[in-house]
Amino acid sequence: MKTDKDTQTWEIELLTPLHIGDGTELQYNLDYISNSKSIDVIEFDSLLESLSDYPSAINDLSKSIALERLMKDYKINIQPVYSLPFKGNSTPKSIRRFLKNGHGQPFMAGSSLKGAIHTALWATLDRSRLPAAGNYREFSGAVKSLGGKDPYHMFIRPLQISDSIGIEPKGAMNCEEIKFFNLQRENKPGWKDFGTRQTKDRFQETTGLFVECLKPGIKLCLQSRLDPFLNSAPIKQVAKIIECTGLSEFHTLTQTINTHSLHLATRERTFFSEYRTETASVVNFYDNLIHQIESAGPDSETSFLRLSWGSGWRGMTGDWIDDFTLKEVRIQKRLGKQGVDVFPKTRRLAIDPEKGVPCLPLGWVRIKQVEKSRFSLTVGPVENNIADVILKPTAPVIPLPPPDPETEYQIKLAQFKTRVEKMKNFQGEVGALIPIIDAQENERLKQAMCMVLRDKANDLPNKAYTKGLKDNKNWASSLKTLFEANGG
Repeated sequence: MKTDKDTQTWEIELLTPLHIGDGTELQYNLDYISNSKSIDVIEFDSLLESLSDYPSAINDLSKSIALERLMKDYKINIQPVYSLPFKGNSTPKSIRRFLKNGHGQPFMAGSSLKGAIHTALWATLDRSRLPAAGNYREFSGAVKSLGGKDPYHMFIRPLQISDSIGIEPKGAMNCEEIKFFNLQRENKPGWKDFGTRQTKDRFQETTGLFVECLKPGIKLCLQSRLDPFLNSAPIKQVAKIIECTGLSEFHTLTQTINTHSLHLATRERTFFSEYRTETASVVNFYDNLIHQIESAGPDSETSFLRLSWGSGWRGMTGDWIDDFTLKEVRIQKRLGKQGVDVFPKTRRLAIDPEKGVPCLPLGWVRIKQVEKSRFSLTVGPVENNIADVILKPTAPVIPLPPPDPETEYQIKLAQFKTRVEKMKNFQGEVGALIPIIDAQENERLKQAMCMVLRDKANDLPNKAYTKGLKDNKNWASSLKTLFEANGG
């Protein structure tokens, strides 16, 4: 039976821009047009329908003639689905899209938040029996099974988190240019330019990646539950669910998350302190964040967490690995870049609209317990007048029965095949697919996805995959490791 002790409503307030991608990249001149102040996202099907009476217009579109000009010449008026404020110097060629529900509303997936909490809790598990990293295959296998051999036995199983209520994109979202702070040889600071694929000394000379982001100050609501049945010691023992002290109750969970986040924030502050000339504003951000986490205190019901895209290698792994073991793993996996001692060497930063410099690490949020009725209330103006967000009550949803395993297998495999077929830059995009495969619980599905990816790699022009392995390219080496771990 549910009780207040078992269930909480959480308010998630964004401290920095947040991007949770849906795997789609919007393309300029097809999915959006731009003006001096905003990006106007349009529906491609509506565009084609409007152009159906003008064959010459479709021909012009295929020649990459500017869509704004084409709409003006043929007097076509298409209302944008939504608009994104944008202050960049040039129109982005593509934009990574934010996750949205069936009503076109951005929301936070419960799995995104749960994954970040999983990382925070995993760092508290007993790692004393892990083998040395010199034998990487054995070490990697032990690490993967430490928290549970499969989802049914993982320590995180008692924690259930819903998706958040969707919010209207107007006033809540921006198109952000994310700059990549990137160390060069001899640990020299620089900024990665995605136009030339080179690292330059000044961020003003570079083009970053463009993503849809929810703004700082936006608040989202969702529900969390600690299943009292699955979280009881006798059931854990019988069901062989791994024990995790940080998940004993909500209060303990809050303190565990804050301890983990304080460790990450302190490490990041130390990293950026080495390059204060370029990153002084980032250091100031982390000084303030560390103060907030420390001020929360042991009795607080508020926690701080970093999640989703942009949290980086440390955020995804939990930063639990010691320097000696990390060195061994880097040798085994060929991680990092030759001539750069620091790992990881890259950080993703959004540009502060007031300071005009990249200094906002993505994905930092404040989690606060609120009353249950918040799910049906209106959230008023957000602090600092960043946006007014209306949380609309939704009608009860009758859950559909889950698909049978074979149907689910076929659907997921078909979706994966479609995504692979649409890849335009295999070497650049494959890194986003490997975590998707690793996250699959169904071993048969993992192997099938690997076969799809392997066939695609082997079919690359000019034997690019074979040459990539020979030249020790990271993307090719990562694929080889993935294939070997899943049946060759």
